Parts: sequence; structure tokens; C-alpha cells
Amino acid sequence: MTHKEFEKIYQDNYKKLLNYERKHLHEDMVEDMIQEVFCLAWEKRECVEKSDNPSGWLMNVAKNKNRDYWRKYYMETISIDTIEIELGREDQGMERKELQLLLRQYLSPKECQAFLSITLKERSLKEMAQMQGVSIGILRKSLERMKQRLKRALKE
Repeated sequence: MTHKEFEKIYQDNYKKLLNYERKHLHEDMVEDMIQEVFCLAWEKRECVEKSDNPSGWLMNVAKNKNRDYWRKYYMETISIDTIEIELGREDQGMERKELQLLLRQYLSPKECQAFLSITLKERSLKEMAQMQGVSIGILRKSLERMKQRLKRALKE
């Protein structure tokens, strides 16, 4: 693939990737992620060239890079003991969605409710234990198991 051919692919797909990334990342990350996508495309230009759908190839790379970014983000920012995400802020909607999906995937609805209520400081351990009809010790142990499952899930 020549530089001119790559330039054409870049011109044809930049806006599409820009719109996609704006929906899935914070604004300050968008340009960096697009640059990473096109850098990888240049490194693997033989794959792009062989692809029947270069736009689709680029979108798949963008989706995979986003997934990796969010997985890494959660590994670094969710200290599971205290979730460092302000779920009420509009600009963090993607984090809220990703966190909710993660919790739904690895926790039961009852566990999810307890985890969020306690970690977001909506309820105390005592209140949540009373709501669930268990002792504080049992709830604490259950939370530890949930945290371990989530940590394993984030490492995958």
C-alpha cells in the first residue's frame, strides 16, 4: 500500500472514527485513540489492503482499542473498596454503562444492588445487611468474594 492509498483510507474514515470515538471516550482521549488506530493500520497495512472492507477493519480496531482502554481504566481506577467514579456526572456516562455491564455480567442482581449501594456510600454495611436479612460478617465476606470475581474479570 502506498502513502497515497493510505492517505485516501485516512480521509475516507477519519470522520467516521471521530464520531464513533466521541460517543465512546472522553473528548480529551478521542484524537489519541484515532491516531492509535491509524498507526496500527499503517503497521498492518497489508491486512488493511487485503481486507474487503477497510472501514470495517478500522472500526474493529477502534472497538478493540476502546475495550482495552476501558478494561485498563477500570483496573487502575476502580479500587473496588471505593469506586472512584462519580456516576452522577453526565460526562462519565460511558463509565457508568461499562461498570453496570461489568457488574451485571459477574454479579447477581442482589449482589449488584449490595455492591453499588455500599461502595457508592448510599447505604452502610449495617443497613444493607438488614435489608438482605444477613449478618454484617456474612455481607462483608460476600462483598470480598464479589470484589475477587470483579478483579479476575477485569484482568481477563
